[in-house]
Order: sequence, then structure tokens, then C-alpha cells
Amino acid sequence: MAELKTEFTRPFRFRMEVVETDDRLPSMRVETEISVSQFQHTLSYKGAFWIECGAWSRFAKALGSLPKGSAMLADMSGYFTLKLYEQAGKLRLSWAFRKEDVAGAMTAMSTVSAEMDDSMLARMRSEFADFPVWWQADC
Repeated sequence: MAELKTEFTRPFRFRMEVVETDDRLPSMRVETEISVSQFQHTLSYKGAFWIECGAWSRFAKALGSLPKGSAMLADMSGYFTLKLYEQAGKLRLSWAFRKEDVAGAMTAMSTVSAEMDDSMLARMRSEFADFPVWWQADC
């Protein structure tokens, strides 16, 4: 079986790998690592969450319509989003994470946004198109 992962290195390092699946509601638990380096700073994220397979399919399909329109991938709990969109005539990639602890006493959040060029978009399209889908793409 092929590796169930996707990754790219520009405009920031992004790696997502499937570690568990659920066929009742076609979904997958993914471990995700993101590292953003800018000047003398590095922001790193590592976490795991569930993504509905249909959301993955819709995101991969929407990548084909860019740079017009937008494409967004979000986890099932709404904590994590990866979005491509046009702003001021330029394609942008943004990643956001926001989560509160159970008591609401602490909130963690991070947002990164970067311009994308055609080669970056082509790489991302390829990564999502080559991902081995085991569910019905229209779910």
C-alpha cells in the first residue's frame, strides 16, 4: 500500500500523514507538522486531528480551479484550517490553528499567511492529486 501522506516545503514546510482511519464516517486521523522559518525566527506546530475524507476530496478538487476561487481544508473540530485564496491579485496560502483547553483558561493559536507562485501551486496540486484515496471521491 502506498504511503498515506502529503508534504511540501514552500512557502513553509508542511507534512501530513494518516495514522488512523474510520470507515463508518469516512475520515482519517492525521499527524501534521508545520515549520515556518522567517529571518531569525522559527514557528513549529505538531499535532493530530481528524479530517473527513469528503473534505479532503473537495479541497483537492478546488485546488484545480485556482487561482480563481478558493480552496479550504479544515479538521472535523474546526481547530485547523489550510486555505488558498486570491487577495489583491495574488494567490495566498494560509494556515491557522486555534484551540482552547477544556476549562477555557488557555487558548493556543497560530496563523501564517504567505504568497504562492505557480510552481508552489503545482507542487501542492500534485501532492493532493497523488494521495491514494480509498473512499468514494464524491462522499
